[in-house]
Order: sequence, then structure tokens, then C-alpha cells
Amino acid sequence: MKTLKVLKLCDCPIRRLPDNIGMLEKLEQLEVGGRYRNKLTKIPSDIGKLQILKKLVLACSEIPMLPKLPESLIALTVLAWSIKTMLDLSSLLNLRNLVLHLEFKHPLKLEVDQSSWRIGRLHMLEVLHLSCPNIETLSFDLVLLSKLKELFIHCPNLQCLPKLPTNLSYLHIWRCHRIKAINGFSNLKALSVLEISTYKELTEIEGLEGSENLRTLKLKSLSLAKLPNLTSLKKLKVIHVYCRYELVEVPDCL
Repeated sequence: MKTLKVLKLCDCPIRRLPDNIGMLEKLEQLEVGGRYRNKLTKIPSDIGKLQILKKLVLACSEIPMLPKLPESLIALTVLAWSIKTMLDLSSLLNLRNLVLHLEFKHPLKLEVDQSSWRIGRLHMLEVLHLSCPNIETLSFDLVLLSKLKELFIHCPNLQCLPKLPTNLSYLHIWRCHRIKAINGFSNLKALSVLEISTYKELTEIEGLEGSENLRTLKLKSLSLAKLPNLTSLKKLKVIHVYCRYELVEVPDCL
């Protein structure tokens, strides 16, 4: 088994990984979990010995915390429903793709300190998907992620957006119900696709005129009284507007 390169344990009702998993010294890809919540409750510290591991997926688990992970990781996915402490990802400097769906076991008692994530140090990161109902502010320095191209945010209690990296080409903000206004697009010159979906409180979108390379705009289930002025967006090819609420004004020539 020491020559094993790929190990996938998908939709398996396992509770823990072997304590000696670090012996799989040739392992490059490890995937545990699947579409349904499983009973995985512990990740052994031995996982840090997998020195050439490139891809790690821990899906639909009940792990309370993560041990130190291999610095060789390029892609990391964590879907966890009972996290007790914030993740320290600061040593994963080779990460290109990061997907986090986290729910804290005691969200009303836990102080969520975004600075402890240290995501701003991941300068190689290109794709970030973040989903967490406990987050109210994104205080970590997303703007430092100069190579970030794709950003997906699903945080129902998020109150405002931080300054975003200027090289973003895809941005999807989904079900951030507490945000009432968005005006942080003026510096996103490279943005090509923007999707904003399912906002109960959002009434205003400003600054889109600065996104000069925008080609696709999708606005779904919003509370906008009127659409933003889009006349300066000369490269815009697709506009998709689906309003469940009261859209009462469409600007002349958009």
C-alpha cells in the first residue's frame, strides 16, 4: 500500500481515518465523505506526514478541528458541521483551490475571529469558495490575494463586503441576506462574470461602471427598486434579471 497514489472513501460511514495514514508516503489525493453527512469525527495528526499530498477533500464530516495539514496541498475542500475552532491555514502556501463550508457546534458562544484564518497569506490562491452561517464580517485581507480569480461567498449573516482582490474574473455572492448595499466593484477591472443571488435586504448596487470588462451579469431574487446604470459597460453581453420582489424602474438603455 505504500505505493498508493489515490484514495477515495466516498459515502462511506467511517468514523475515523487510520492513525498511521502517514505511512502512505506516495499518496497524492485523499477524498473522504460525500453528499450525505457521515460520522467522520477525527483526522489523525499523522496526515501531516503525507509530504506529496496535492488534493484533500473532507466532505460532510463532524470533525471538531483539523490537525496540521501537509504544506504540499494545492486543493483543499472541508465541509464540516461541528467545528469548534477556527482553521489555521497559514502554512498552506501552495494552495490554489480552497473550498470551505463550516458550521460551528456552538455558534452563539463562539467568537468568530476571521484574522485567525490567515487566508490573506495564501498568495497562490486562485479559487475560493466560502460558506459559513456564523460569519458577520470578513475581516481577513482578501485584497492581498493577488492571484485570486474566482470567489464564491455564501454567508447568510454577513453584513458587508470587504475590499476585494482586483484580479477577480468571477464573483458570485449568494444568500448573504443581511447585506443592504453593495458598492465595492469600482476596482474590479478584470471582472468578467458577476452573480448576485437571493438577497432579502439588498436594495442598492453601485460602482459597476468601473467593471469595464464585465460580460455577464446575473441578478436573481433581489429587492432592487431599479437596476444599476450599465451604459458604460461596453463589453456586456448577457444580462439575466430575475426579481421576485418589486423592480419598478429600468434605466433608459440600461
